[in-house]
Amino acid sequence: MMKHLMITMIALLMASGVYSQDFSYLNEIELNNMDQLQNAEDDVLECCYYLVAARYNKNDDQRILATDFVTKWVGGMFTEPIVSDKIKEVTEERQELTDLYFAYYALRYIENEGEMNTDELVQKALKGVIDFCENPVNKIKLTKELKNVKELIDAGTLSAYLQE
Repeated sequence: MMKHLMITMIALLMASGVYSQDFSYLNEIELNNMDQLQNAEDDVLECCYYLVAARYNKNDDQRILATDFVTKWVGGMFTEPIVSDKIKEVTEERQELTDLYFAYYALRYIENEGEMNTDELVQKALKGVIDFCENPVNKIKLTKELKNVKELIDAGTLSAYLQE
């Protein structure tokens, strides 16, 4: 619990500098092997904090750079696909929701030092997407599918749903 409080405090502090971010340096970072992927975790974490703290704006160049970097990192880091058919259903294949899912998945993976299993990561990522969408400042509304997932989370049956 204390770890999550500390992480939230860090995210809030980083959010204060959200509009001054410059992610152009990410173009110089290579993600071609496991060593490079592991060495980039701090950069991925910075991108994730930005993506979950800044309200959504599809024209934000820094958001685009951070999203592309996180997506590339996730694609290289995980051998198994993290977007199942169920996730595609939930995000309705809307890119902004998929991008948020990747950001929360990577964030939870790094925060927990890789010690969460895939099922837990998927659930935490979906919860993060829902929390983001529930904040009206972020300008992304909960879809019908995400509302259903929220009900499953509240009922404690999300894991069973994802396994179907």
